[in-house]
Amino acid sequence: MNSVKIGHQEWSSENLNVDHFNNGDEIQQVESAEDWLKCLENKTPAWCYYDNDPDKGDTYGKLYNAYAVMDVRGIAPEGWHIPSTEQWSELVEFLGGASTAGKLLKSSSGWLEDGNGTDIHSFGALPGGKRTPSTAEYQKCSKYGLWWSASQVSKINTMVWAYYVCYLNDEVDRSGYNPLCGFSVRCVKN
Repeated sequence: MNSVKIGHQEWSSENLNVDHFNNGDEIQQVESAEDWLKCLENKTPAWCYYDNDPDKGDTYGKLYNAYAVMDVRGIAPEGWHIPSTEQWSELVEFLGGASTAGKLLKSSSGWLEDGNGTDIHSFGALPGGKRTPSTAEYQKCSKYGLWWSASQVSKINTMVWAYYVCYLNDEVDRSGYNPLCGFSVRCVKN
């Protein structure tokens, strides 16, 4: 896995693109909207390519639901893990805070309407878009990059924190999302 050191952390410099858990079990590829929505009912780990297009996978990696990310079998390669909210916060703070960190993380090309970043630390954040939880539509490719954390919003609901950057500004934001959303994944070295 290609990586980059930023502050005291070593991050993957590309989105995750695996289709098996660490124990060898396959993570289900889900293309149809109907099957993606069934994953919520069954809490099934799943992944997809944006627009079901493998060429987009070559650029953006896979989109995973949070059931895949949080599964105990582990989705991160050996020696890596999915970052917690604390680790994301450390990265953002090292880069000067939420209002400016997005510009430093975004790749220097590929973002809509010249929303590119400087990519000064070679993080290479790309606008891989998302898959929605309510209709399983693909949205926001070339506009947003969204990445899961390994942290739930609270113990009493199923929402999971995710971080995102947008072509419209230089910020890094976070929000709690339905686990059925399809987002990208970055890893941090153990």
